[in-house]
Amino acid sequence: MYVKEAGAGQNDSLQLFVFELAYHHGIYGLGKAAQTNLFVKPSAMRAIAFSSRGPMFHSDELFDFERWRAYAAQYPLLALLALIWFCFFLDLLSFRHLRECFGIRPRTFLRLPTIFTAPFFHMDWKHLLSNSVPLAIMGFLCANLLPLRWYLLLLFIAAAGSGMGVWLFGRNGMVFGASGVVFALFGFLLANAVFIHDQWALVSAAAAFLLYGSLLLSLFRHQPQVSWAAHVWGFASGIFAAWCFAGASLPS
Repeated sequence: MYVKEAGAGQNDSLQLFVFELAYHHGIYGLGKAAQTNLFVKPSAMRAIAFSSRGPMFHSDELFDFERWRAYAAQYPLLALLALIWFCFFLDLLSFRHLRECFGIRPRTFLRLPTIFTAPFFHMDWKHLLSNSVPLAIMGFLCANLLPLRWYLLLLFIAAAGSGMGVWLFGRNGMVFGASGVVFALFGFLLANAVFIHDQWALVSAAAAFLLYGSLLLSLFRHQPQVSWAAHVWGFASGIFAAWCFAGASLPS
């Protein structure tokens, strides 16, 4: 931004007015004032940025949790992915002890609440990426089909349905990871196209099937170190959610 030097006889009240204008409207507001022949010295620019009132941007805004909560409510998929990655690094810092606390132990009553925490923890980088990428893609496709409140309910059903299935029918051991939620979103996209016959639902289901149709094969084969119950019950939860939402109106 270019600011022209002012003459020696400029009125002090005019400079004060420009200071106030720039302070209330940001640095770029000064450019608008300059277009009306209100020019100030370069020292005035420094006075605006470092005035006695303090800087225009305060670092404590980074710790405004109410603002971050509002962002998370508006962009739940980004918040979910960010939390998954945050928990992964936090688990690394704890020498992988957090997963032992927040993973699902089937048929252990005191560990029942962990059906909502287990999706945030992963074994390694390969496990994390193999769930994060399809979760981002299919989560985006689902978000374009549902109003926000229905989308949040879908994520809840996905976590609760797959987690409860693992808690009731899973093999003994520790179970964690977001694959159950991924299968729930996949099941929802396919079933939603069947239930509502909408153009965008069909396109989304076709895209999900072309990208991740091979997920269906894992429902019919056993793999060591993979929770079959999480995949099956997650997929069933997605179909159930699509059946419940069949009457929900689509966003414009």
